[in-house]
Amino acid sequence: MTYSHESKIMFVEFRGIVEPELAMEHFNSILEFASSNQIIGILADLTRLRGSYIKFFDFFQENAYPQLIKGGLKAHSTIVSDDLIIENISLKLKDLHKVMGIESRVFLDDEKAQRWLEAKLKS
Repeated sequence: MTYSHESKIMFVEFRGIVEPELAMEHFNSILEFASSNQIIGILADLTRLRGSYIKFFDFFQENAYPQLIKGGLKAHSTIVSDDLIIENISLKLKDLHKVMGIESRVFLDDEKAQRWLEAKLKS
C-alpha cells in the first residue's frame, strides 16, 4: 500500500488467492494508518486477485468503511481484470459504497480509474 500525502489518496493492491487471515491483517493495517492520516480516496487494484472476498462485506459495512468515512473518505475506485467473480463482487461493493455515501466506480483500466478518482475528489 502506498499513500500520497498531497492528494490524500491511498493505493492498495491485492494479489493471489483470497486468504482471510492475511486479508484481515491488511485491512487492519489500512485502518491503523487511517487513524493518523486522512484518506479521502482509495484506488484499489484487484487485477491480480483471485477468489471471493464477499465474506468481508459485514466487516466493511460495520467497521472499515464507517471508520474511513469518519476520517474523510469520499471516493473509491476499483480496478479489476476480466475475472468475473472479482468483477461481480466489486460491483456489489460499489453498491455498498453508494448506500454508505461513498462515490465509487469499477474499472478495467488503471489510468481511467485514477483519473476518475482524482476528478471526483476535486469536485
